[in-house]
Amino acid sequence: MLAEEPILRVHRKVKALVASSMCLVIVKKILLDTNVLIDWLNSGRHESVMTDPGYARFLSAVVVMELRAGANTRASRDAVNAITRAYGTSGRLFPPSTDAFDRAGSVLRN
Repeated sequence: MLAEEPILRVHRKVKALVASSMCLVIVKKILLDTNVLIDWLNSGRHESVMTDPGYARFLSAVVVMELRAGANTRASRDAVNAITRAYGTSGRLFPPSTDAFDRAGSVLRN
């Protein structure tokens, strides 16, 4: 009999672990608005949205632009750099699509 490849052994163990587990984790994806992020940074408001493990937080490039525009000190610019880097390296920073900008323009017009 041929020895089972290591990846298959690991896969079987993971499958068995998942099958025997009674835990189901549900994570909600949320897109952070500039106001929520600023409130949390300045006064700790919206703590559960910012720290609850049940949320996968995403950051729009538009929010980065707004944060950068309001960063008037070296410390605030460093904070924007750190936030942008953290969301970017985790794959949770994204640019809005052309369609999103098109719809936003319509909303702003009305």
